[in-house]
Parts: sequence; C-alpha cells; structure tokens
Amino acid sequence: MIVKYLEDDQFKEANICHVRNTVRCFVMNELGQCAMILIKGQDLFGKRNHYESPGGGIEVGESMVQAVHREIHEELGYEVDSISYLASIVDVYNLLNRTTVHNYFVCYITKMTHSARTRLEEQLFDDVIWCFPEMWLETLNQPQEGVNELVHARERVMMRYFLDQQEM
Repeated sequence: MIVKYLEDDQFKEANICHVRNTVRCFVMNELGQCAMILIKGQDLFGKRNHYESPGGGIEVGESMVQAVHREIHEELGYEVDSISYLASIVDVYNLLNRTTVHNYFVCYITKMTHSARTRLEEQLFDDVIWCFPEMWLETLNQPQEGVNELVHARERVMMRYFLDQQEM
C-alpha cells in the first residue's frame, strides 16, 4: 500500500525519467528502539545533516526481503528476523530526475556481525542512533531545508504511519 506521494519542493522542477525501487527498514532492538543513520557531508544536493532509515536500492534478481537482509548487514552490521512489510511511499528527487518507490519494512536485530559499507556510505554515515519511535518523530518534525527536508518528510510520514499501526 502506498501511503503518500511526496513532491520535491526544495529543488527546481525537472523531467523525471527514472524510477528506483528501494527497501527502507525500521530496525528495532530488544528495548523497542529504532535505528536511524545520521548522514553528514556534502554532495550534489548540498550540505547533508539528517537522519535516515537504513536501506537502499533493490538489486537485479533480488527480492525485497533479500534486499532488507543485505542492506541491514551492509549499513548496520546486524542480522535481522521477523521482517514484515509496513507500507510504501513515493517521492521525487528533481536533481536526480528520479522518482523513488520506498518499500518500508519493520525488522528486529538478532545478532551483530560487521558492516560492509560502500565508499560513499563511509563518507556520509556519521553515526547510527537508537531512539524510541516517538522520539524519532519529534526529531523528524524539526524544520529542515533542501535534501534534509526531503528525507525527513519521507521518514516523518512513515514513522507516523508505523506508530499509528502500533496503536491499532
């Protein structure tokens, strides 16, 4: 189920000619805290300083669940289980001429392994922070600009959706 379509209101409108499918994960620990990655650095979008759920593109021939396992291993260095689909959100990145379909999952860590981050991830990943989902929602609601707002808008919608599902 797609819960929202988000337009890029931060960068000049462009012809969208690419679609990317990703998995994103609310990775939970035994205390009920959720992991987010603090992204800091500079790239095409300008200065980055935002939180983002672990995840990334689905590779050719890979299922979404396989992508969840791979991304969590690469980015956080954990094995996970109890993987369940939450919902999807679609957003637009004008600078990349791309629409992205983010498929969100909830999963739970089982054991620590080691991360296998890409060179770009090593440059941009500042830290992994564990907080309760309600605290993440407060953080994600803080005003941002540029790519930081684009990412937080997506994460905010999905964290709110996750919390609403918990209350049902």
